[in-house]
Parts: sequence; structure tokens; C-alpha cells
Amino acid sequence: MKTLSERVSYLRGLADGLELDTSSKQNRLLTVMIDILEDMAYSIEDVQDIAEELYEEYDINYSDDYRYQCPNCGELIDIEEAAIESKEQVLCPECNKPIKVAIDFDEDLE
Repeated sequence: MKTLSERVSYLRGLADGLELDTSSKQNRLLTVMIDILEDMAYSIEDVQDIAEELYEEYDINYSDDYRYQCPNCGELIDIEEAAIESKEQVLCPECNKPIKVAIDFDEDLE
């Protein structure tokens, strides 16, 4: 599928090929509209690029993990939210001792 700017460029090519006489009001209107469409297409594509970068950054930075420090050995570990919600016992990968983890997820909603 062609991009918006490619489609507007095609329109510009058609208009140029017709050699529109811009002294007529209708042709002047068409050429101004094509100019505006071209500006809009570039602006929309810029916004799309920015949105893609933001979503990529969000995907990289977002995680369902919580970082805890083991009270036994001091090791920093990441624990998945699902493990915390299921209340399964979490063992420190460094010292293999259980870690008591409790988060009230309903607090985030208030």
C-alpha cells in the first residue's frame, strides 16, 4: 500500500501532466488543495513516526516485573506480577531462600 505522501505526489503529477492553467479559479483551487494535501501528508507521516518511536520505547521500558531486594542476601531480583498475584512462593535465585512478597494491586486503581 502506498503512503499518503506517495498518493499526494501522484495527484501532483496528474495535475502537472494536465498543465492546469492557474488563471482559472477552479484550477487555482485544485493546485492549492494539492499543496495543502501535501503538507498534511508530511505532517501526518511525522506524527506516525513519532508515535512509532514512543510505542517502541514503551514496549522496551514496560515490564510486568517488580524489582525486589532479597532480605536475606541483598540481591536485587525481578519478580513477575503473575507470580505475586498467584501468591506462589518466590525463591531468591542467589541464596535460594523464600522471599515474602506482597503488593495490593487494588491500590493502583484508586
